[in-house]
Amino acid sequence: MAGIFYPQEKRPLEDLVDRLADRRKKKEKALAAIVPHGGYVTSGAVAGEVYSRMEWPSVVVIVGPNHTGLGEPWSIMTKGTWVTPLGSLSIDEKLARSILENVPELKEDPLAHRYEHSIEVQLPFIQRTGKVLGFVPIVLKAGDVAAAQRIGKGLGLAIRQEKTQALLIVSTDLTQYEPQEKAKAKDRLAIEQILHLDEAGLLKTVEKHEISMCGSFSTAMGIATAKELGATQGTLVRYSTSGESSGDYGSVVGYAGVLLQ
Repeated sequence: MAGIFYPQEKRPLEDLVDRLADRRKKKEKALAAIVPHGGYVTSGAVAGEVYSRMEWPSVVVIVGPNHTGLGEPWSIMTKGTWVTPLGSLSIDEKLARSILENVPELKEDPLAHRYEHSIEVQLPFIQRTGKVLGFVPIVLKAGDVAAAQRIGKGLGLAIRQEKTQALLIVSTDLTQYEPQEKAKAKDRLAIEQILHLDEAGLLKTVEKHEISMCGSFSTAMGIATAKELGATQGTLVRYSTSGESSGDYGSVVGYAGVLLQ
């Protein structure tokens, strides 16, 4: 997605990430973070604010929705290296294998990741703002709350077993292509459930109010994982819509940055 969602050349990308993420800000310990995955022009300020505030471990697990429909419904990559204009970042094979062993619902499947942008767009932020040595990518299609809780429990167990301080990053956008005020009203309902760490409430709210949140299942799973790791609260870092950068308030996408602590 280089050249589409973010700059294709190294120096312009560094400059943009540095504008969006202030590395001088006071850091906070978090067990998980929720960030958007739109183009940097529209969603980068929200993602950058989150990345500015987090204490960085050596490993991150990044979970995103499956936009392409390719591959297994719930998939993981356990080996390989991803490359961005800022360099390469390798998959932490030890943690990835532990996750695969503890979460039988996940299947090894690089195809599901090949054209998926929701994880890729996080990497330049991570490379520029942290000192991360490795990551594990997971892509999820839809599922119910029981599945979200099972996957979350297994993922939390794997992280604890490896005795790593791995940080979970969940990639999702909120309401998509609705008028500004309608999108904001719907997004408030979803964010409220996230801040209360209520994965069941989130999925019910998304269904009841027809919220077009592409990563609702991933987020529900992320909440379950964070609670398994000891999270007790959520903190809204920043919320905005694409209308604030494009000037088009008739059809916006909502973006939220949240820390689960």
